[in-house]
Amino acid sequence: MVQNLKPVVELNSEDWTELLKKYKLQTVMSSVHVQMVWYRMQRALEPEIWYEVHGKEVLAA
Repeated sequence: MVQNLKPVVELNSEDWTELLKKYKLQTVMSSVHVQMVWYRMQRALEPEIWYEVHGKEVLAA
């Protein structure tokens, strides 16, 4: 039986701060703005994982 998962990647406040520093956005955006963009991107892309378990093997795409 093939099953479907919708993964969600969570980031903590340190991750948001690091993203802002890495791309030099701390003067333009706050971490709240980045979080909003991140969650909207995840919803828009709707990532999915399809998998099937066969004994000790798992096939995933």
